[in-house]
Amino acid sequence: MPSLLPSSSRRHRGSALLASCVQRMACMLAAVALLWLLTGWAMGW
Repeated sequence: MPSLLPSSSRRHRGSALLASCVQRMACMLAAVALLWLLTGWAMGW
């Protein structure tokens, strides 16, 4: 997967990778929460 970061921030690759991982986890968490809410609403909780 090609890096979309500018070469000037190449030394911050670790923190950028961490931020990307955190962003992906947050996105997945939001999707799971939305699914959980929709399921609960559909079941009339």
